[in-house]
Amino acid sequence: MALVSKNIPNLINGVSQQPPALRLASQAEAQENGFSDIVDGLKKRPATQFKNKLKKTDPTGTAYLSTAEINRAHFHTYKRSTSEQYTVVTDPVAPKMYVYDIDGNLRYESGVASWNAAGTQIITNSDNSALAAYLGTGAIDNTQVAATSVADYTFFVNKDKVVAKNISTPSNVRPFEGIYYAKQLGFTKDHTFKVYDHTDTLIEEGGFLTRDGGGNDAGTEAKGVRTGYAMNLLAGEIDTLTDDGIYEYLKALKASTLNTINVEKARADDDPFVVLRTTTTSSNDFKMEATDDEGGQNVFVFKDSAATFTSLPKFCVDGFTIQVNGDNQKKEDDFYVEFKGTNSSGTWKECAAPSRPSAPVYHTFDTATMPHTLSQNADLSFTFGTSTWDERKCGDDDTNPFPSFVGGKINDVFFHRNRLGFLSDENVIFSEASSYFNFFRVTVRSLLDSAPIDLAVSQNEVSILKAAVPAQDDLILFSDLTQFTLSADSLLTPSEVIIDQSTKYECDLTSTPVGAGTSVFFTTKSGDYSGVREFFTKDDSENKDAPSITSHVPEYLNGTVRQMIASSNEDMLVCLTETDKKECYVYKWYNSDQERIQSSWSKWVFDTDIIHTFFNNASLTIVFSDGRFEEMSLASSEASTLNIQNTVRSIHLDHRQVLTGLADQAALLNVYTPTVNTQYVDHEGNLITTGTPADGSALFTYLAGTHTTSAGVVANYAYVGEAYTFKYKLSEQVFKAGQGDPTRMARYQLRSISFNYNDTGSFNVTVSSTGRDDKVTNFTGRILGQSNNILGYSPVVEDGTLKVGVQSQAQETDITITNDTHLPSTFQNAEVEAFVTLRNKRM
Repeated sequence: MALVSKNIPNLINGVSQQPPALRLASQAEAQENGFSDIVDGLKKRPATQFKNKLKKTDPTGTAYLSTAEINRAHFHTYKRSTSEQYTVVTDPVAPKMYVYDIDGNLRYESGVASWNAAGTQIITNSDNSALAAYLGTGAIDNTQVAATSVADYTFFVNKDKVVAKNISTPSNVRPFEGIYYAKQLGFTKDHTFKVYDHTDTLIEEGGFLTRDGGGNDAGTEAKGVRTGYAMNLLAGEIDTLTDDGIYEYLKALKASTLNTINVEKARADDDPFVVLRTTTTSSNDFKMEATDDEGGQNVFVFKDSAATFTSLPKFCVDGFTIQVNGDNQKKEDDFYVEFKGTNSSGTWKECAAPSRPSAPVYHTFDTATMPHTLSQNADLSFTFGTSTWDERKCGDDDTNPFPSFVGGKINDVFFHRNRLGFLSDENVIFSEASSYFNFFRVTVRSLLDSAPIDLAVSQNEVSILKAAVPAQDDLILFSDLTQFTLSADSLLTPSEVIIDQSTKYECDLTSTPVGAGTSVFFTTKSGDYSGVREFFTKDDSENKDAPSITSHVPEYLNGTVRQMIASSNEDMLVCLTETDKKECYVYKWYNSDQERIQSSWSKWVFDTDIIHTFFNNASLTIVFSDGRFEEMSLASSEASTLNIQNTVRSIHLDHRQVLTGLADQAALLNVYTPTVNTQYVDHEGNLITTGTPADGSALFTYLAGTHTTSAGVVANYAYVGEAYTFKYKLSEQVFKAGQGDPTRMARYQLRSISFNYNDTGSFNVTVSSTGRDDKVTNFTGRILGQSNNILGYSPVVEDGTLKVGVQSQAQETDITITNDTHLPSTFQNAEVEAFVTLRNKRM
């Protein structure tokens, strides 16, 4: 029998469900309410500090959101700066929308008002009607709401709403119209102009025959080839004119005849053109024809379309709209132009297809079905409602179609590379660059780099896209079965963007995937348990992979994951599940030189259901089901701590508040609701009492007193909160004769285990051996000779070692560390001393 020792280098790799022989020495059987820190070691997790309770109706009143309202709400948090962060709470059943700031103050309630941080009303609103119209009343649940924030706008999507175009009012309404244009006129040339009704019946015919321009009347006859003069007479009311010295004959297009088919003439004097157009919205179309002796080189007619843009007259009647044909074999290069100006100044501008009588065209969205926005105004008030989405300003359904989400539902909304994006069916749709409300091209004559993007994933299986997460310059897209990467070589443009299938893993998209640094985390489902995969790009090969980070804890995350959040600052992932809402699962990781040094799963247990949580730098904000809005500081030193003799001591009480000036129980109950686990700690870090103290008890006697600080005499204060238990159960100790060579053929008798700690005030070590009573070793922090062992103050030891006797077989022994006090405990590593009896020699 040999006496051996083994070092457990650290205790920061969390829980493993592998057999003990396969685990790392730094992995545990169980870890609750612990924090695995790569610098500090394993410590009791920080406590939550009460900041506010979610109010409604009036930020200075006493009306609070009910548990039912909070449980069914959708939460969205966005950050404008380190100190300016907002949480939007949307109750889709009522429906109602609330906005709370970083301290949990009510800043907006739909249908009520907006307030500043001090609770002063800024402006009232009637936004609730828009919210009810979009979400319905109890029509959807919180999983059917998606949101993303861009600058001062937060875009909200009802995933159950079918997006539609606005077909109530035709767009760009124009009459049936056409133009006769005299580009040039020649001598002794005949020019004929005819107008037909919609049945091809000739209604009116006009024209003129120019003279030869010779002889003594050459000057007079020359007037006949002036285009403006000729078109003036054609647009007049001359019935028949023969041999007037200018023309051999001339006949005008008479208004009285054109009126029979509701057509009028439009032009100004000396214009080389005559515009004909219908006068009523119920008019039938008409046809126009023009001929000349030069084979159509002198006079032109443009009705409905023009062959080329350059063939149009330089000027026209304001508002005249016509289609310009490109390649006759395809419609993709056709476009529409509208003249803006007068007969002597102006320009042709590209426009959208016009609506003609009995032929309506629609260029706008039905804003009631489009995503709605919550906007923050200059006076810090908020407004919720429909948005002004840009209409189609050029082209038609062939050259500039509505985005593919029209007629379907939007599954997610996101922001990527200066574009707002939507997922719908198998398509990814981006807005115009820098123009988040425009989903149409601004010109169809060329494809601009800034133009909207609308493309679908391509594979042999149906892949309904449900989530999108930006990761560096790429966008990771998720369907239930496949992951895709949307990328572009340099700029995100319609001509460069591509979508590739990256990985193929079944995933559970109940919780939205989240990004952290260069990774994206998404969940999977296996029976009653969930798993998490980490999607990333391998640096050396540029290949994509998504290995499981829960492979060593396959049955740890109990139930469906309902929310995930990640912090790249803290290298930390938090998961909330449906099964036990009082628990949250924490994953801590640390990479060094492309190797994962730390991969730690553990869980935190609270006394109240957790509804929502989010990170803000080095703090974690938690919203509980009773409406408490609390913050947990993850920094090495917390803001709400004691500083005694230059030693920082955290107060580990959840829902922690500071009590001052309370005289009796009634005053206490106005600010805090105690439970049997409630503890009260004085300014020296000592426990005063627990539970609900009666009038005249030690708590109120203490609060009535004073103490002296460097600033002088101040009133006593106390910390109040709920005690919680830190628990760390070590893995079964396995004898390994060599590196990675475990064996059960040796008798491995544990003699003792020593824990190296620092900044620790209290903990217990329980040794449970088969057939024996549990042995509990208590560490109180009271060590003779320690500089921190100050009379009257709770002790916190800077560093030391606690040796615990075991004297039991390793496989029959459980060793558990617990701490249920308000004092901290931090552990660096452990050392095991044991007797080993080998019956043979290892080879």
